[in-house]
Amino acid sequence: MYVVVNKDAKNSWGELRGYRLSPGVGSPIHLTVQNSTTGRQTANFATHHLYVTKHKDSEQSSSTFANILDPDDPLIDFNKFFNGESLDQQDL
Repeated sequence: MYVVVNKDAKNSWGELRGYRLSPGVGSPIHLTVQNSTTGRQTANFATHHLYVTKHKDSEQSSSTFANILDPDDPLIDFNKFFNGESLDQQDL
């Protein structure tokens, strides 16, 4: 379970405002593509249990079944989304 909070805002009970994320509910895909000979670059989002990224207008926002057609050069390479950019106190 993860909690994302706004350190600068409290609710009427004095608690930080935020959200609780519970990954793993439903079908778990986590780590299914590590060292995959067929998936290669097409499902890099599944290498970790949870990712949070800030969307940029220049980035594509989704994928398609066609992503698997070229596993070495997919239509959307999720690795490019994971650039180490800090999200501390950012509007997600």
